Amino acid sequence: MPKQLPRDAELLAVLGANILKFIKKRGFETAEKFAWEIRIPKTTLSRIIRGKGDVRISKLNQIALALKVRVDDLLKP
Repeated sequence: MPKQLPRDAELLAVLGANILKFIKKRGFETAEKFAWEIRIPKTTLSRIIRGKGDVRISKLNQIALALKVRVDDLLKP
């Protein structure tokens, strides 16, 4: 039986938690400072971290590159 994929809300929550974890791991004091560093609106990053709304693949890739991780690392539960 194939593994069931997580629901969108669950996946977005995992994504947000992982982004925040890697932001802290990379030494940024706040998510706001990270947003400023990679030149995305802090409200956009905040919404992604809180698991609210969809995120574009290009934005996800930008975040992953800045955190020096792979996109799939951000999606692992």
